[in-house]
Amino acid sequence: MDVKTYVDKAPDPWGLLETGVDKRRAALIKRHIGKAGMVLDVGCAFGIYSNFLRSLGNYVVSLDASKRMVSAGKKLFSELTFVLGSGESLPFMNNTFNSILCMGTLIYSADRRKFLSEFYRTLRKRGRLCIIERNRNSPMHSLVRKLKKNEKSVDNPSNYFTRAELEKLLVSTGFRIKKASGDYVSMPFSSGFASLAEAFPSLAYFLVFECEKE
Repeated sequence: MDVKTYVDKAPDPWGLLETGVDKRRAALIKRHIGKAGMVLDVGCAFGIYSNFLRSLGNYVVSLDASKRMVSAGKKLFSELTFVLGSGESLPFMNNTFNSILCMGTLIYSADRRKFLSEFYRTLRKRGRLCIIERNRNSPMHSLVRKLKKNEKSVDNPSNYFTRAELEKLLVSTGFRIKKASGDYVSMPFSSGFASLAEAFPSLAYFLVFECEKE
């Protein structure tokens, strides 16, 4: 099953509605983006974290390639601006946003360099990009795939990034990396991994990069 089919067919893709805003993930996003002004949330899904960004005082544009997600998001969060579109061809002018959030979306792109180049184009000078992606080198993946079978059908670990790969891609598209850290997967037994994920991002379930457009 490809990701488009999964998103269109699954009642609650990746358990997003059931989980809601994860307090730890929200704190991480607040740390890297905070109150920035004009913010773009790429791959926003239902807009759960877009709405959190709005609560920080930002004007948020929520973009997703799924008609179903955009339609549902508009009903859930009428205060947000939802846009149907692709990360490889953002429907926005140059230098539009103060900050961009891209969480768990880049792995699905057929042209990752184009994806990041569009972020660079639409960010203002000194604009920040917070990107959160699955880490191929994490020892947690085999366990998580067994426990979360709904993700197994759409997420191919060979498409995940190593820290070195993602860092190289970000730098090659013009970004200056301000901070690299890690985050753990939200599961009942996993809260104890928070400090380890921060200290050893190369082994963390998620890679977290805060970048700046120079």
